[in-house]
Amino acid sequence: MNDLRRIILNAIAFNIGWFACVLSSRWGTPLAALPIVGVILALHLLVITPRHTMKAEALAIAAVAAIGAVVDTLNLSFGVLGFGWPPTVFVPWIACFWLNFACTLNTSLRWLARMPLIAGILGVVSAPGTYYFGVKLGALQLHETAWIALAVLAVQWLFMLPAMSLLARHIRRAPISSKETRPATSDDAANAPAERPAS
Repeated sequence: MNDLRRIILNAIAFNIGWFACVLSSRWGTPLAALPIVGVILALHLLVITPRHTMKAEALAIAAVAAIGAVVDTLNLSFGVLGFGWPPTVFVPWIACFWLNFACTLNTSLRWLARMPLIAGILGVVSAPGTYYFGVKLGALQLHETAWIALAVLAVQWLFMLPAMSLLARHIRRAPISSKETRPATSDDAANAPAERPAS
């Protein structure tokens, strides 16, 4: 599968997963998102991700999703976000959101790792709007003073999106064991220093 097909398929899968999470909560069955995101995750690892990077990609997704789920659980604890379900439901539901998002960082959003400043700006602009859209669809609630919650989310994503992009890229590019070597990629060619001509 070529890169363009991977990017298109990844973007489509992400949107399906996002709406599955949001609508499952709106319709009162938030855990219904688990099998849908599970299928998307399997599709990402087995079909979209090149086989030689599958293990590293799975580790990158797990790391990003764990960080994101912890941050949003803290947001819930401090009242930035509200959710009409007990923690036993909220934690796996928000984990689905983050697993789905993490699948994009080394595929359709992989360019963010090369532009951390742009990634930070994109995080500030897009993340609060995404949460607000989720509120309007009935998936979750914001702090009673909505602009405070949106400001907190904007500051978080100013740092989180660049950091997560770089983390995902670092894990994907690094060998996962001392016996494994990583095949050369197009990024390596772009980042390699130019050879100095012989004098």
